[in-house]
Amino acid sequence: MRNIIERYAELSPLLKGPLWKIWHRYIHSKDKTL
Repeated sequence: MRNIIERYAELSPLLKGPLWKIWHRYIHSKDKTL
C-alpha cells in the first residue's frame, strides 16, 4: 500500500505540498495502530 502512495506522490506534484505532509501523518498514525 505504501509503495502505491509513494509512486502516486512522485506523479502528483500537489501531494508534495501541505497535502503530502498531512497524508504522511495519516499513514504514520495508521502504522501505529496496525
